Amino acid sequence: MDFGTGEAIKLHKKEIICYFSYNYNKDGITQIHFETNKKLIYQKGKDIGDKVELIPENKKKFNIILGTFGTMENLGIIHLDMAYYIKINFAGYCELKWKLEKDKEFKKNAEDKYKELSEVDKYLYRTALLPDTPFHNILKYILVEIY
Repeated sequence: MDFGTGEAIKLHKKEIICYFSYNYNKDGITQIHFETNKKLIYQKGKDIGDKVELIPENKKKFNIILGTFGTMENLGIIHLDMAYYIKINFAGYCELKWKLEKDKEFKKNAEDKYKELSEVDKYLYRTALLPDTPFHNILKYILVEIY
């Protein structure tokens, strides 16, 4: 199997690689296989030899593959766990909302510095001031857009 020529695969908007495996035998890698969250399946080579799943089939919905590394004999991936991504990004929004509701001094300082905030931070601040239902609906919308 010749991997030296390279081949471009176009991913569409909001499409991510979420599953990656390869087969190998004594001669090297015989097949590579990956799938996207939009059900695109890319497979090159023959299904012979031992199969290595770099992300197990039952976990593919929860990972984003960012890249690969290694050689033909020793291949690996760099991936991001979707649950961790959501946790590090969305926990902060909820903490900001809670802090603005409970800490009047923090809220006053935030209001005083509002004009200095970036446009994105201004949106985040105003979103955190919303009542619970619209705030949570906005977070749900963002999650749907991500995945």
